[in-house]
Amino acid sequence: MKNQQLIETINQNLQQLPEDKLNQVATFVEELLIKSDYSSEKKQLIRSLKGKYVNSLTLSDIFIEEKQKEIDWEDRNL
Repeated sequence: MKNQQLIETINQNLQQLPEDKLNQVATFVEELLIKSDYSSEKKQLIRSLKGKYVNSLTLSDIFIEEKQKEIDWEDRNL
């Protein structure tokens, strides 16, 4: 379904809803818009930090390295 067709279908369905349901839909749409804005801001922040910390190890990277060292040691000594 194309965007315009989808919008028309939604509009037709909205016209059939009672006022209390329309209020619920309005609240839901506002929440979607807020989440969308938050998500794009979060993505921008992550992108900006990636460049600065690209060579830094995360806790999971450190854990993986330590675990691999333990496995290597066990392989050599057992």
